[in-house]
Order: sequence, then structure tokens, then C-alpha cells
Amino acid sequence: MQWGRDALATCAHTEDGGRRNSTAALTCLGWINGATQAAGGTISTEPEKPDYCTPGFGGSIGQYAAVFLKFLRDNPAKRHLPAIYLYHQAMAEAFPCR
Repeated sequence: MQWGRDALATCAHTEDGGRRNSTAALTCLGWINGATQAAGGTISTEPEKPDYCTPGFGGSIGQYAAVFLKFLRDNPAKRHLPAIYLYHQAMAEAFPCR
């Protein structure tokens, strides 16, 4: 999933539990898991202030996928941008650090 448009097409399959296309759903969830773990909630241009702070407990990969899908649908003009960049924007909007 290199671009936002690819992420939207792939991750849309998570909404029905992967019944229509389990490979796409699992690809999306695996990508989200990797992106979330790689970031560790600490990716930022300012090391002392992370861009977003996902819940330590109670957050799930499915929840993050839903947040990402909503962001992609709400921002069609950004879908040509790299998916990882858009993922971090979506997480920053949904889970701002306090």
C-alpha cells in the first residue's frame, strides 16, 4: 500500500470482516500493525513531542484501520500522497497527545 488510494481500496475490505476479500483485509491489518509498531506513537519532527499518542490499552488494529479509512474518505484530495504519511495524519487527528 504505497499511496492513499491503494490503502483505501485495500483497507475497505476490513469493514465486512474480510468476507469479500480476506487477503486484502489481512494485508491492510498487517500494514496498520507494522505502521503502528514502527511509529511507537513517537514519530515527530520534535523529539520531545510525539505527533500522536495512541491508547496504551484498549486501542486495536481494527480501530486504527477504521480511523484511517475515515480519514481517507474524508480527504479525497490527499489520496495521491504516500499512505504512511496519511496514516500518521489520521492518527494525529484521532489521537492527539495531551
